[in-house]
Order: sequence, then structure tokens, then C-alpha cells
Amino acid sequence: MTRESSARQQVPAEPIARPVELHGDLYREIFAHSKEAIAIIDPEGVYLQQNGAHFTLLGYADDDLKGKTPAIYLGEETFRKVFEELVRSGEYSGETICRTKSGEERAIELSVFTMRSGLGEPQCYISIKRDISARKKTEETLAQLLVRERTARADAEKANRLKDEFLATLSHELRTPLNAIIGWSRILKTGRMDNEGSARAIEVIERNAWAQKQIIEDILDVSRVITGKLQLRLGPVDLVSVVNAALDAVKPALEAKDIRVETSFFDGLKVIAGDVDRLQQVVWNLLSNASKFTPVGGTVGIRVTQDGRYAAIEVRDSGPGIAAEFLPHVFDRFRQADGSTTRTHGGLGLGLAIVRHLVELHGGLIAAENVSNGSGAVFTVTLPLPTYPQIAQIRSV
Repeated sequence: MTRESSARQQVPAEPIARPVELHGDLYREIFAHSKEAIAIIDPEGVYLQQNGAHFTLLGYADDDLKGKTPAIYLGEETFRKVFEELVRSGEYSGETICRTKSGEERAIELSVFTMRSGLGEPQCYISIKRDISARKKTEETLAQLLVRERTARADAEKANRLKDEFLATLSHELRTPLNAIIGWSRILKTGRMDNEGSARAIEVIERNAWAQKQIIEDILDVSRVITGKLQLRLGPVDLVSVVNAALDAVKPALEAKDIRVETSFFDGLKVIAGDVDRLQQVVWNLLSNASKFTPVGGTVGIRVTQDGRYAAIEVRDSGPGIAAEFLPHVFDRFRQADGSTTRTHGGLGLGLAIVRHLVELHGGLIAAENVSNGSGAVFTVTLPLPTYPQIAQIRSV
């Protein structure tokens, strides 16, 4: 054997790694300084010991927990569920709610496992809790944001759909009277009509021109509502005169369908403060709406009443009423129960939205409901009566 080979044989071998022996003191140090909230429970489910993190999490001192089960902070139902799972499988893992000594609820991640003796009998249960309240709150916030985003997207899609439906309806409504005006104008230009035919043509042209003017006025009013430029010219208003003027304006439409009009006015109605033209527009819209949906030979009723503080205008028809699903949206802009261009009744779906805004500008309210027996709809406008200082101010205008 050479000297070199002998030297190689004398080099000491690499040291063999040995497991560190964990003595009781080391276990106690780990238990005491762990950032996880740890509690030790006996085989009967009664509290034995907790570390500092457990006290910090729940606020219960050892004396508070002595002789108690974890039901004191988990709740009886949750404790029973956890303990049954421990007895069955020896461990439990899940998320739950803990109640601190001060009554605050905290979301926790709970893990429990069984320590057994050499014979396999349970010696104790080790409960480890981690506070996940902040995470849960973040998850809840994100979930709410997601719901809002989905709602906003659905609202945007709905608004776009309503806009498209409105534009289609607007095109149809503008084209219909325009076609009549152009058609009858061309017939007049031929010069082949007698006096009676010419008079009829002029009447049709005028009627359709007024219809188109009303459509444009409605669009302009909605524009003023959106931009906040719709203003009132206040003065003393006699509601009976307003109602009669509106009835005169819709009389041709009512007579064309042989609709009977029933009126009722409270004795001693007070003069109110308002814009007489705009209030007449309100009543005219409601009567036009009633006329549109009342069948031939039906009835439209209008009643004006008052109590100590308010005057009320009620317009009732004998039509089919308002569909239950549409009733909450009856005063929305651009909304119609039937938004198609092939619907039975014309209009842009703006009139009632304008009515609501005008009534609210007067400090009033408007409501719609169906007649209890299912035969028609009722619209009620409530307007405040003026106080005595207001009456003096109105009379001086």
C-alpha cells in the first residue's frame, strides 16, 4: 500500500445528519411563540390550554375558558359538528365564525387534529385558528363590485336596447304623419279634386302636421327635462278651467270613439299656485292616454277634489288596465308596454314621463294603478294647496 493511498483512507467520513430531539421545553416554546392561535382540548371536548395568539384572537383569558367547551366562542351547533367529525375521522378542517369575548364576530380558518397515545387512544385535540376576516371582507367587497359591474352592464345594455327601440319608434311616428302630408299634398297639386275633397285633404294635412308638431314638442320637453331647462311660470290656477280646456283639446279624439266623459268637481275648490299651460299639458296627456286605451263606447272619468292641504286630479278610463309587470315603469322615459312599431297604439312613450316631471316641478306627486275589478286604469295627480302668504304672493303676480 502506498503512502498516498494510506492518507486517503485516513480522511474522516462526512458526518451523518441526525434528527434533532424535540424535548418538552421546545414544544412549549413553539406553542407559546406561534403566530397561529392554538388551543388544546381534552378528549371530552373541554378546554385545557391556549397560547398567546389564541388569547389575542378571541380575548378569552384562561379563567374564562376553564371547564368550558369551545362552544363558548364557536357556538353550540358548530362545536357539535366539529367534535362529531373529530370523533369520526380524527381531524377537521374548514372555515367558520368565532365570537370574541367582546361580542365581535370573526371569520376563521379552523384546523383540528387528534393527539393519540401509544395505544391509539385520543389524548387531546389540537385546535389551530387563523383569522381570515380581512380576506373575507375583501372577497365580499370584490363580490359586491362584481355584482355592481354586472348590474351596470345589464343597465347599459338595457338602456341601449331602449334607445334603439325609441329611435325605431321615433322614425315610425315621424314618418306616419309625414307620409299623409306628402300624399295628400300631391293629390292637391293635381288639381283634380272638388271643393269637398280639397277641404278633406287640407283637414288631413293639418291634423297630421299638428300630430308631428306634438311629437317634436314632446322630444323638446324631454330634452329640457334632461338638461334641467324646463321651468314654470307660476301664477294663480283654477283647476276646473284647466280640466275644461284639456277636455276641449281632446274632444275630437273622444267623440271619434264615442267615449262618454264623466266629470266631478269638488265644491269650493281653491286656486293653486302653478303654471297654467303646463298643468293643462298634464291633464291633456292623461286624457289623451285614457282616450287611446279606452275602447269604442267606453267611459273616461275625471274628478277634482281637495282636502285641507292638497288638491287631487283623478283620471279614470274603462280600458284593459296596465300590465302588472309594466306598472312600475309606466312613468319611465322611452318605456312602453309594447315597444314595437307594429303596436296597436301610437306614441313615443314620453307623455307620462313628461307629466311626472311637470307634476314634481309643482311639488306634487302622480300615481298609477289599476281599477280593483280589472276594468281600466286610474292616474291620480296630487298638488299642494298654497298657504296664505303664498296666496297673497300669487295674487300680486
